Amino acid sequence: ASELAVKIDKFAAKAFDKTNELYILSRQVLGNLYVKIERIDLAEKYYQEALELAPAVWKKESDEFAGLYKVMADMYYTAGQYKKSLDLLNRARMILEENKSRDYALIASVYYNMSSCTDIGNLSDTAATEASLRKAVYFSSKAEEAGPGFIGYSRMLALFYAYNRQYERADSIYDELLKTTGKEGDKSTKVNLTILAEKGKNLLQWGKKEKAAACIKESISRSRQHWGDTLNWVDDQLAYIGEYYRQTGQYREAIAFWEAAYRMVQRKLGEKNPGLSFTLVSLTNLYLEAGEFKKAEKIVSLLNKLTMEGMADNFDVLSDSEKEKYIINKLYTLHFNNSLLLRDHQTSVGFVKESMDQLLLLKGLVLSENRKTRESVLQSNDTTVQKIYREWLSWRHILSREYSKPLEERRKDLKTMEEKAEDLQKEI
Repeated sequence: ASELAVKIDKFAAKAFDKTNELYILSRQVLGNLYVKIERIDLAEKYYQEALELAPAVWKKESDEFAGLYKVMADMYYTAGQYKKSLDLLNRARMILEENKSRDYALIASVYYNMSSCTDIGNLSDTAATEASLRKAVYFSSKAEEAGPGFIGYSRMLALFYAYNRQYERADSIYDELLKTTGKEGDKSTKVNLTILAEKGKNLLQWGKKEKAAACIKESISRSRQHWGDTLNWVDDQLAYIGEYYRQTGQYREAIAFWEAAYRMVQRKLGEKNPGLSFTLVSLTNLYLEAGEFKKAEKIVSLLNKLTMEGMADNFDVLSDSEKEKYIINKLYTLHFNNSLLLRDHQTSVGFVKESMDQLLLLKGLVLSENRKTRESVLQSNDTTVQKIYREWLSWRHILSREYSKPLEERRKDLKTMEEKAEDLQKEI
C-alpha cells in the first residue's frame, strides 16, 4: 500500500494541475491511507497541502471543506491528540450547520467522531457523548444509504448505554436492530448474527443469564448452519461470543472464539497492521486471565513490535507534549510486559530482554528526536529557523525553572507558556 501511495502521488502530479479538484482529492486519499498505517507525519503533510490548495477550488465554508476538517480530525484522533481532533470536528459541524447541509452521512460521521473525543475517547456517562451519538443515529437515518451507518451508530449508542449500566435501553436498541437486519442474504445475516451475540453479552451484564445463553446459543447454531463449523465467521461476532464465554469462566471456549476472531481480523488487515492492536489486547487479557502465559508472551511480543514500529515512524512530526500523548496512547504494551514479568516466573530470557529494549527505545526515541532537531537547526543557513529555535530554548529554560517550583508558587500563565513553546517547536 505504501509503495502504491508513492505512485499515486507521482501520477497525480503529472495528471492534474494543482488547482484541479481531483488533485486535491488525491491529497485526501493519500492522507487517509497514511492515517490507516499510522504514518501521521505523512498524513499531516498531504492534508495540509489539500488545505492550502482547497480555497482555489472550494468555498471556504463549503461541505467539502467540512469533510477535509473531518478527515484531519480523524488523523489527530489516531495520534492521541484529542483536543485538536475535537476542535476540527467542531469547525466541520459549524460549517455544515450554517450551510443547512443535506450531506447527512457526513454530518452523522462528524457527530459520531465528536462522541469519541468528548472524554479522551472513552464511552463515559456524559450528556455530551450521549447527545453526539444520538445525533449521529438521527442524521444517519436520513442519509440516502442509511443502512450501514445507521446500524453502526445505533450499535455504538447501545454500547454506550451498556457501559453506563443502562442495559434495558441497550436491549431495546438491539431488538430494533434485529428486526431491521432480519432479511435474508449473506451480508444481512452476518450483521444480524453479530447483533444477536452483542445482545447476549448485554443480557449477561444485565444479570439475565438464561436469556443471554439463549442468544449466544442461537447465534452459534445459525452461524454453523450458514457457514459450517470452521469458525470463519464475522470477527465482531466471534469476539462477542468469546467475551461471553470469558465472563462466564468458560476459558477453553473463550480462547477458541477469540483466536478465531484474531485470524479473521488478521486475514482482513494483514499481519503488520496497527488495526490488529485492539484484538491483540483483548486476546492478551484473556490469556493472562486463563493463566496461558506462554501464549500471552507471544502476543505481547507482537504488540511490542507493532507499537514500537509505529512510534519510530511517527515521532519526527510530533512536539514534546504530542510525543507524550502518543506514548500514553500506546502504553498498554508496557502494562502487559510488566504483568507477564511479575506473574509468570518462567518468562523466557528473550522476553525479559525485549521488555528492557522497549523501555530503552522509548527513552532513546525522545532523546534522539530532540538531538536531531538541534543538529538540523545548527547546520541550517536559515536564520529564521535559528531565531525561532533560540526563542524556543528560552521558553524551555523558563518552563524548566517553573517546573522546579512547588505547584502553588508557579506562574498562573504556565499553560499559555507551554502552548507557546509547543507552537514554536512545531514551527521548527
